Amino acid sequence: MNFQKIALILLTVFSLTAISRAQQEARHPGIILYEQGKYKEAAESLKNAVSKDPNKSNATLWSYLGLSQTEKGEGKNAVKSLEKATALEPSNPSFRVNLSYAYLRNRQINRSQAEAKKAIELDPKRLTAYYLLGIGYLAERKFGEAEQEAERLLSIDPTYPEGHILKSDAVIGRLGILLEKGEDDLNISNELQKAFEILKKGEEASRSNPNHDRIVKLLEPLQAFVDYYKNRKPYVPGQ
Repeated sequence: MNFQKIALILLTVFSLTAISRAQQEARHPGIILYEQGKYKEAAESLKNAVSKDPNKSNATLWSYLGLSQTEKGEGKNAVKSLEKATALEPSNPSFRVNLSYAYLRNRQINRSQAEAKKAIELDPKRLTAYYLLGIGYLAERKFGEAEQEAERLLSIDPTYPEGHILKSDAVIGRLGILLEKGEDDLNISNELQKAFEILKKGEEASRSNPNHDRIVKLLEPLQAFVDYYKNRKPYVPGQ
């Protein structure tokens, strides 16, 4: 399971209660640096900011600090920062999602799923929470459950690319079990074709989504695998 894959997801859209506060925080240099992908500089700036806060009560800055630390590979520090943000604002589903993300990157699957479920309780339409739940199930080789989360996600927003990718990945995960059992090429080809068709339909459904290209990039290599197993001739010893 490639945990780096989920780093492509946008997890930094917060629902703040005060517009004036949100506008002020949005201009914080550390947040700007994070949005520019300068995670080391962002972490330094945000760490300095929260250390100077006498009450250490700015949940948004703590959350961005945790995300910056996550992208730097500072898993334990990231979890601590995001746990702080969530403790300050336990009813904020975005902070729950971000903590779930950090737990997942830190290989703490059970905790990741617990936070994702809390985020869904707070906001049943929180797409990234369903996605993170599904990724956790993939990591646990619970491919049926992963596919169910993909279906739940897509019932909310059928244009969401990650929902289709998650559903296809669940099929590919089951394919891994077939390979372990030594299934013949026809069965493998059929499963690959099924995964490809899921992505193809997802590509058509998500064309209005700005992240549509994420599916497009996966279609060609998956088609190559389909063609390989479809056309491969069985090995016969002595020939």
